[in-house]
Amino acid sequence: MPLAWGEDESVSEAIGEYFAEMIGHPVFMIRRGDMKYIHCDDDLAKLYDLANDPWELENLADHPAYRVIS
Repeated sequence: MPLAWGEDESVSEAIGEYFAEMIGHPVFMIRRGDMKYIHCDDDLAKLYDLANDPWELENLADHPAYRVIS
């Protein structure tokens, strides 16, 4: 709501889903700060650093620096 009131928003996050007719698998996207992650069961994972790559040309999903250790 702060953005709707013209105020600054402290949380920089957006979540989206796309599932239309004739699409085999839904696509999910989450953006937090400068990082954007896209998932689709039918495609490779995608991770972008929007601050350094605003055109989303370098997929960082398999980059060792961004690997999650569990």
